[in-house]
Amino acid sequence: MRVLTFLLVCFLAAAPAGAFAFPGLGQTVAPADSARQDAVGHRGWDGTAPLIRVAATPAQAAEAVVKQFAEAARTANKETIGGLVRGVFDMDTTTKSALGRYARQATPDQLQAVSREFEKILAKSVLNSTADQKATSVSVDPCTEAQRNFTCTSRFMRRGAQPIVIVWRVAANAGSYKIFDMIVENVSAVTIYRDSFASIIQQSGIDGLIVQLKTRNQSQAK
Repeated sequence: MRVLTFLLVCFLAAAPAGAFAFPGLGQTVAPADSARQDAVGHRGWDGTAPLIRVAATPAQAAEAVVKQFAEAARTANKETIGGLVRGVFDMDTTTKSALGRYARQATPDQLQAVSREFEKILAKSVLNSTADQKATSVSVDPCTEAQRNFTCTSRFMRRGAQPIVIVWRVAANAGSYKIFDMIVENVSAVTIYRDSFASIIQQSGIDGLIVQLKTRNQSQAK
């Protein structure tokens, strides 16, 4: 079963007909100025678990962020996943990418409202793809770099089942590394929501999108 696709279908299933039509997801390790940095301890994304800034190249620093996040997500629950996603996802970039050309039409308040609701959707997607799958461990391949962005592949190992492979897209932002997309079984969360968001905006505008996202998140929270 395509985990992310299944989650998105379930999440959007109760929306008004045609609303979500599909055609055919704190502190981090700072970018290194050189190949080495002194280790510096600091608080985690949720303020509870210490993270360590380690000697690293930029690709290794991005990998460290993904490793820490993936391991935390593996044991998260619905009460803690929101804080983890809020700390490590670049929601400004992620939201604008999901809105596509409509991001330029949105007011700052509208962008903030979409970002707030989209963050909840991504948190549910991460939880469904990680902790809910009862993974026993997680590994992360060395990250690859292209145009100053990084692609980091993680594998969530499960007993008696194939591992769940999640690809995280990472970029440097304001002195730290942030995730701006998650890809499960070749399905990009940003891309699939860009299509559905555009369909809603064309019919109901950006305010209509916000209303529908709020309604769906409230329904899922019950």
